[in-house]
Amino acid sequence: RIDTTPDTNGMGADNPTGISLFVGPANTVSDNRSDNGGASLDSVNGDVSGGIVITGTSAGVRVYANVIGLGTFPAGGTPIGALEYGNKGNGIVITSGNNQIGGSEVFEANLILANERHGILVRGSDVTNVRIQNNFIGASDPTGLGIFGFGNRGDGLYILDASSIKVGGTGEFEDNVIAANGRHGIKVFDNGTE
Repeated sequence: RIDTTPDTNGMGADNPTGISLFVGPANTVSDNRSDNGGASLDSVNGDVSGGIVITGTSAGVRVYANVIGLGTFPAGGTPIGALEYGNKGNGIVITSGNNQIGGSEVFEANLILANERHGILVRGSDVTNVRIQNNFIGASDPTGLGIFGFGNRGDGLYILDASSIKVGGTGEFEDNVIAANGRHGIKVFDNGTE
């Protein structure tokens, strides 16, 4: 918990930014094997499997400039298998509010690629005020030959019951690129209604 009230000695807030933890820059989070028990892609109520999991009372967490999951080569596998480095579960799971994925500067983009479930899963009726900006959530094969698999297997972004989620923005580097995922780019599911 972050105390943003002024100190009595006149020194100002203990933490005026409100950031409690930076995850980044330049981490590679890949090949984690937790897979939510192999549940279907729409079975996310208890889903806490991911490369990065922000949960409990965590607030003020900022994840930026990381690679979360890596591509698969060759895409779709071969008779002898494929090199798969994405996380077995989701790329990022968020079940607490007041957190940020990405940022508004060009160097703050996350690459969220080739995860077995969703790129980012935001879930919970008490989850509010999450910002998702300046991320590459899945990506097309740059060769155009279908050699590399960079899309997440499920949805790029799956939001369940959460509110006040800001995706993108009007700033020069606040847009997300959401491409080549196995299902939807963004799926919003609220109280059992798509």
